Parts: sequence; structure tokens; C-alpha cells
Amino acid sequence: MPPHLDHVHEVRDFKSFTSVFDQFSENSNSFKLRVLTGLHGAEQTMNSDELLCRALSLGHHLLSIGIRAGDRIAIIAPSSPLTVVAMLACWSAGAAFSLISPGKTVIERSHKEIALKLLSPAAIIVQNADSARELGSFSCDKVVQLTTIPLLSIAGDYIPHRASPTDVAFIQFTSGSTGAPRGVPVTHNQLSSSCICISERAQITEADCMVLWSPLYHDMGLMALLISLWNRIGVHLIPTETFMRRPTVWLDEISDGGTLTTAPPSMYYLLSRRVNEDQAGRFDLSSLRYAWIGAEPVFVEQITSFVSRFTSAGLMENVLQPCYGLAEAVVLVTARPPQNPPLELQFDRDQLRAGKIVPLDLPGKNSVRLLGNGPPLTDVELQIVGNDDNEVPSGTVGRIRVRGRLVTTGYIGEPPKSSDEWRATGDLGFMMNGELFVAGREKETIKRNGATISPHDLEWVAERHLNLRTGRAAAFSLIDHELARERIILLVEAPPGQMTREVNRSLGSAILNSTGIQVDQIIFVGLNGIPRTTSGKLRRDAARSRFVMT
Repeated sequence: MPPHLDHVHEVRDFKSFTSVFDQFSENSNSFKLRVLTGLHGAEQTMNSDELLCRALSLGHHLLSIGIRAGDRIAIIAPSSPLTVVAMLACWSAGAAFSLISPGKTVIERSHKEIALKLLSPAAIIVQNADSARELGSFSCDKVVQLTTIPLLSIAGDYIPHRASPTDVAFIQFTSGSTGAPRGVPVTHNQLSSSCICISERAQITEADCMVLWSPLYHDMGLMALLISLWNRIGVHLIPTETFMRRPTVWLDEISDGGTLTTAPPSMYYLLSRRVNEDQAGRFDLSSLRYAWIGAEPVFVEQITSFVSRFTSAGLMENVLQPCYGLAEAVVLVTARPPQNPPLELQFDRDQLRAGKIVPLDLPGKNSVRLLGNGPPLTDVELQIVGNDDNEVPSGTVGRIRVRGRLVTTGYIGEPPKSSDEWRATGDLGFMMNGELFVAGREKETIKRNGATISPHDLEWVAERHLNLRTGRAAAFSLIDHELARERIILLVEAPPGQMTREVNRSLGSAILNSTGIQVDQIIFVGLNGIPRTTSGKLRRDAARSRFVMT
């Protein structure tokens, strides 16, 4: 472990969420969870006392049915106060939980089957009897229905389990964007370190209030909730399905005093297009002071479009802050401090694709704008290496690797890694001015004429040109052995009426003019024709396999 991280171990006393429970008890008004239950504002609320009382009651029930410290419990339920109760109840019984999507699509069902098989849970917590029946062929002796557990009066001698630093707090399943989902065990030590580091970087105080709609089974949503619990700040939790049906509910909740929020950049861009200038004025975003943007590449236009649209709504400058993270580092690796202007730099596009960093003073035809994702958090180290795993010279694109207190040691069902071992992220990037710039994914990059290209660049042009929602285009390459060259394919989800030669030709020209890359084939696949993960990320490898088989 590097010396500066050893120092962190020495100066920070370990504190788990079970000790945070004590702080809740001391001040029952310090935390309020508000969850929308309908499209038009109906809500449920739960304060600290209610949350703890229900969590201890359910934890006591888990112990009574044979759950023991170290067991794994799957929670398959939509976002609700009872879901949060279930998480804390698992900890009070000494168990580790794993939140799994309750969705019913083919992809979500497949993800659930894989996750349950890997997890081998001692118990499964579901919402109700209908949810229990949806478990299908997966069998488990202990299935607990949240809506049937009575609120018990716990005796004074009932003492919740006290977590140790090495106890597993939860298992976070990766989205499976580059393959099958894998379970990442996160210890209480790593969880508490992450909460501390993120809280310090974002300068969170008890005056803050989190507005959250990301699924709790996704690392971004889960950690936003846990950071709020850690700091005893209010949470406005919007069920993801409510947000997807009416995205402006996110802005409504921020207008009701929200100071913190987090979402992928595509969702900020969606709202900038969904809400016109006149409509923007009905919202009040003046309370929002920090918004994490992550989970996918961040384009400059996505930020500037949102800021431009909602300045009239009181949105302050420098609120939207790009960050970088992954489940294997709990959630965040880099993040920017509040109120710092985003670091936007111009680079020579061709040189960047060749792996060279050539900053430009002025934009030009061959320039590309990139945003910095902030410096590394206190308890994590970051390294840029080449294919030989040696650090690359300054001014060179390389593979991003991480290690440190926040970095997990492996996946369930696989041999653990050493805590001081570097972990590959699968992403490409470089450091400049102390910040990380992400250049693309190592496994999904496209090569053309010796240059390395990110598929996001091609997809972004297609979405803008055809006025599509983000994520409706997928670019990848494949080796054409007959022609002895690599072909670039672009799949586009669009209604049948848009599948014309003129549109195809126009889109190809737009991509060529914007990126300098000639796409070999554009295929319109119809709505929902591109494979995705349960969290909505494109599965380009699966799209490539499907194309090859057709």
C-alpha cells in the first residue's frame, strides 16, 4: 500500500453503518426519507426513528428464521422506504445484501437469474406475494415478503450486529456492459471510506438534501442513498419507473429544496431537449449546488445544453461536475470539488486517436473537446499504463488502472486479488492538469487506419443528426476476412419511416464531416433492437455478435 494511503489508515478510525445507527437514534429529526409513489406527487415519508425501528424489527425476524452473520441476502424490490429498511435490517443481522433488479424484461430476468446463481443467497427479500411468485425456477428456503412483516417492539437487550472492517456490507453486480454481470463484494471498511472520501470532496453538510432517481440496484443510485444515510441528510427518492414516465419530476423535486443529485449525462441532455425555454422558467433549481455526472462518457454539449436551458430556472454556475468511477472501486475514483469550472480542453483529434495528447489553443476542424473528470479521491491511486503494464510517458493515452483502500479485491466465485495490486478498469485515458480525461473503452474501441476511435463519438453524431434519445445508436467494428479489413458498423434504433436511402446517406456524411471517419454500414434495427444491460448501457459486444449471426 502506498505511504500516503497508509497514513489514511492511521488517522481515520473505522466507523461502520451500525455505528451510524447510534447517531440516528440521538437525533431522530436528522434524516427524512421521502419516496414518490405516483406520477403526480403522492409520497411516503419515513424519519430516522421509523427507519431504525422497522430495520431492527426485520433484522430480528431474519435472525429468527436462521440468518447468521456473514450470510448473503438478495433484495428484489422497487425503490421504496421498505427497501431501505431491508438493507439496514440485513446489516443489523450481520448479513450482506445485494440489490437485484425487479424488472420483467428479458434482459432483466436474465440478469436476475445470473445474479441469484452467483449469490446463492441464504434468503430473498421481496415486496409481496406477487414478487415471490416472479422468482420463477430459482428456489430458496427463506423468502421474506416486506409487506407481511409486522412492526415488532424489540426488547432492550436486542443488540444489532457490529460490523468489522472486513465484513462484507453488500455485493454490487456490474451492469454486464462487456459481458455477463459479476458480483463485487464491498466491505464495510471500503464502504465507509467511500462515504468519507465522497463527502469530503463534495463538501456535504447536514444542510444538504439528495434528490435521487437512479435505480438502487445500480452503484450510482445505491451509493447516493448510502452517502445520504451516512451524513444524515434528507433524501427525495424517485422510483426509476416514475422518472422514466415523467422525467420532469426530477426537476420538481430539486425545486423543493434539493441540493445534491446524480445521473448519467444522457439524462441531463434529455431534459434540456424535453423542456423548452418557456417551460424551464416554472422550475426553481437555485438550491442545487452539486450534481455528479457519470456512468457513461460525458460530452461537452450535454452539459452546456442543460446549463443553457435551465439558467432561467436559477441554476447556478459550475453545479454539474463530471466524475469517473466503477463498481470495483465502490463507485467513484475521481470527482471535482464544488463550484470549480469544468476543465474543458481542446485536442488534436487525429493525434488523440493515435494515442498522443496534443492540446490546442483554439478550436478547429480537426479538434475535439474533452472534459476533465476531476482528481483521484483521497483513498485511491490512479495509473495510466501501456500494453506492457508500464506507465506511459506524459502526454500519452493509456489504460486506466486503480488501486487503494476503495478498490475491491475481486468478484464472488473468483480468487481474491491483493489489496495493493493494480486493477484494470477496461477504460482508456490520460492525466492532464491533475485531472483524469477518459478517451474510451479498451474493449469497445474501434481501429481505423492505425487510429483508435471511441464508438461514443460516432453514436453521439447519429443521435444528434436524427434527433434520437441518447443510447439509440451503437457503433462497433468487426474483422471482414473476405475483404481483409476492419469494418465499422452503426446500428440505429428508429421508426420504419426513417429507413430511407436519403437518411442513410445524410447520416453517413454527417459522421464523416464531424469525426473524419467513414462508417461502412448503417443498419436501422427498429425500436429496442440494440442489446442493453439492466441499467440501460449499450452492450456493443452483444450487438456485434447478433449482427455477425444474422
